[in-house]
Parts: sequence; C-alpha cells; structure tokens
Amino acid sequence: MAFTDDDCRPSEAWLKALLEAWDGVEMRIVQGRTAPEPEQRAEAGPLSRTMQIAGTSGLYETCNIAYSEALLERTAGFDERFRHACGEDVDLGIRAVRSGGELAFAPEALVYHVVHQPSLARMIRQARVWMDAVLTLKRHPELRSMLVAGAFWKRTHPLLIAAAVGFVFALRRRSLLPGLLMGPYLEHYRRLYAGAGEPWSHAVKALPTHALVDAVEVATMIEGSARYRTLML
Repeated sequence: MAFTDDDCRPSEAWLKALLEAWDGVEMRIVQGRTAPEPEQRAEAGPLSRTMQIAGTSGLYETCNIAYSEALLERTAGFDERFRHACGEDVDLGIRAVRSGGELAFAPEALVYHVVHQPSLARMIRQARVWMDAVLTLKRHPELRSMLVAGAFWKRTHPLLIAAAVGFVFALRRRSLLPGLLMGPYLEHYRRLYAGAGEPWSHAVKALPTHALVDAVEVATMIEGSARYRTLML
C-alpha cells in the first residue's frame, strides 16, 4: 500500500518506481524522495512550510512511503490512539521494522510537496498538533538521540528559553546577562535568513512571528511532557 499526503503531487513514475524498489519482497518498506513543488521553490522562505526528503531519516514520513499488505497486517497498521496527524507514521515505521521489515529508499519515486505560506493563526494551530510527538518518544525512547541535547525538539527551543530568561533580566536592568542570553536566539534567525538570501531587515520583521510560534511549540511540548510523562521540550 502506497501513501502520500493531500498536499503532495506524485510524479508520473512514482508508483512504478516504488513497485520496482519493492520487487515483491514481502517485508520491504519503500520510501521515496520528496521535494518542494518546482514552480513554488522560489517562494520558499523561513516561514514557509513544505517537505524535502532526500534519503531515509528514520521517521518514515507518509508523504511518500509504501508498505506491503503483509507487513501492515502484522503490525495492525496505524495506531488510532494518536489524537492528531503527528507521529503515527513514525510509530508505524518503527513497529514495522521491529516486526521484520526492511527499509529501502527509491530516489526515482518522487513526490512534489506544496510550499505553504501559512498565516500566523495556522502556524499556531499546527504547533499544537505536535503534542503527540511526545507520545511517539515515550513509545520509542531510542528517538531521543535525534533531539537537541536529548530533550529539545528544535534547536530554537533551548535558545528561546534562554532568551526569555535574558528578557526578564533586561526588564530588571541588573546585568549584562540579557545580551548574552538573547544573542544566540537572534543569531540563529540572522543566519537562517542570510542562508535564504534575505536581508537582516526581513529577519527583524519576522522575529515576533518566529518567537510566538516557538513559544507555542515549547508550551505544547511542556503540556505533552506532562500528559505522557516523558520529557520533551
């Protein structure tokens, strides 16, 4: 069974390439390549949302993956206890490998992913969905090696927490600590925008949006950590 998402467009050779890579091996999982829509690549920026998968990541993203019927039956498929569309694909992939599945990557099985330009409200709603990522981590603690310092989902999260502490000190005006704590967070986005070929003024303009979304993500991870009794920030 081949999977993709509703915001993806399979290339003409997609299904054929998946089948060729599968080659009738009953316990084989085949993951394909995902790239942003060619006509939208120029629109992609730091606030855009898309997918780019050039090799296996260990996350078994269902925007482009195929399982044999036998393997899905052995694993009982997706676990419906996941409340959101988040982490259930990772959970299935790990369980499938534990059940004897072997993963193969087929670069010719190409899927194009839409480049979204989400509103702030949509980004905040999407951030809340990620709570179930903590459930995935609880079930598969080996995934902790993918986290920043073994605890943080994104690199910006510890930087934001440090920046928030710095902001509190800045309000009290007691030391030079604010600049030291806030600097790495600002530098992260300066580099991100510079790497995208955008001026620092664009980063400054977008910084409140980034900070708010990062803050909602951290709050979501804290809530998920409490819900599932597993630390992830």
